[in-house]
Amino acid sequence: MEIPAHIKRFAKKEGFPDVDYLGKWEGLELYSAFNEKAPFVGLPQYILSDSKETRWASLNETEEIMESRAISS
Repeated sequence: MEIPAHIKRFAKKEGFPDVDYLGKWEGLELYSAFNEKAPFVGLPQYILSDSKETRWASLNETEEIMESRAISS
């Protein structure tokens, strides 16, 4: 899937030049932001988006996403 330009800009603004589309979560589009050239440290950086809003997932949402993705994998 082609990542929408506004999602790429949103992630890049915070230092994450790379974005993967992960699917739907709770009715929102779910993306993972990362930097291939930097070591992975900490929790995944998830972006949630719908037609009205694009935002970073909260800590609670991140934990829920991680749990739900582990179950569905």
